[in-house]
Amino acid sequence: MATSTGCAIVGIDMHEQAISTAKSTASRQLPKERAEFRIMDATEELPFPNGSFDAITCIDAINHFPKRRSVVAEWSRLLKPHGRLLFTDPITVTGPLTNAEVSTRSSAGFYLFVPPGYDELNIALCGLRLVVTENVTRNMAEVAQRRYAARESRSSRLREIEGDREYAGQQEFLEIAARIAKEGRLSRFVYVSEKPR
Repeated sequence: MATSTGCAIVGIDMHEQAISTAKSTASRQLPKERAEFRIMDATEELPFPNGSFDAITCIDAINHFPKRRSVVAEWSRLLKPHGRLLFTDPITVTGPLTNAEVSTRSSAGFYLFVPPGYDELNIALCGLRLVVTENVTRNMAEVAQRRYAARESRSSRLREIEGDREYAGQQEFLEIAARIAKEGRLSRFVYVSEKPR
């Protein structure tokens, strides 16, 4: 983002390895003053003044936040007037799901499955104006299918690294993620909203 737009960025993640990787990657592409990365929990109040940012993005992570409205409200606080918020929600329930599908699809930690309209309501309640809503479920299905196939083509080596049980669990996760997305039962949406003056 910073390379293609010329902007300065601040990235946060609660995992030290993610921040370390981001710092290493950025140091090869950007001047230090244009990219800052911090270990912090995005679900907590963030240590930035009101109106600090022109834009905030959150790609496929909001579904891991238990108190979504308070997170979106915090983002709204941090945006400048006319600032934009873009986030994707890959866990919108748009059809019937079995308990086994939900269990497998949420096997990698906390997931908040939401009904259609949930994100739009939270955006409005947090004082933001919805600008764009787009259903991007097809790409979620395609990515899961490609990851499944790529892993299967390297199954011997991955089984050595992960063990049979972990490998099989990951493959089941990807197979189910691809199928229920392809069938339109669990969908991914992108939302862009704007903070009014």
